[in-house]
Amino acid sequence: MAAYGAFLSGQLPQVIIISDPLTAQVADLFDAAHQTMLQALCRCFLHSDETNQEVRTLVETAVRLMAGVLRPLGSLLTTLPLGPAHPGELAGPAFYMVHPSQFVLPYREAAWKVMVQRLGEMADACARLGREAGLSPVANLEANLQAIAAGLQAHLDGRP
Repeated sequence: MAAYGAFLSGQLPQVIIISDPLTAQVADLFDAAHQTMLQALCRCFLHSDETNQEVRTLVETAVRLMAGVLRPLGSLLTTLPLGPAHPGELAGPAFYMVHPSQFVLPYREAAWKVMVQRLGEMADACARLGREAGLSPVANLEANLQAIAAGLQAHLDGRP
C-alpha cells in the first residue's frame, strides 16, 4: 500500500533491477507467461468470431497458465538471488504489464497464432533453463506449455 500511495502522490517507488543473469531469464519467462495469460483473458472478453468452445479454450488457457506455469515460476523466483548489488536478497515476480493495445490483436487467427508461437518459445526457454544448476523444476514446465499451445493449435487447425 505504501508504494501505491507514493505513486498517487507523484513519487515513484524505488526500482530494483535483477542483475543475476539466470534469475533475470526466469523473471523474463514469468513475464512472458503473464502477458500471454492476459492476452488469453482479454481475448475472452474482446473476442471477434470465436465460437463458444474457443472462448472456453481461452479461459482454460489462462487458468492453465496461472496454475501450471505462473505459480511454479513465481515460487521459484522467490528462491533466486537478485544479484551482486543486493547480496542475500531474493527476487520475485514483477507482474509486469504492457498496455493491452500492444498485445490484443483484432483478428482471431492472428491472435491465436501469436499465442501459440509465444507458448512454443516459452517451452523452448523452459527446456534450456531447466538444464541450468538449480533450475531443474523449470524443465517440468515445458510439457505444460506445449500442451497449452497444442490446445490452441487444435482450434486453428480445425478452422478453414
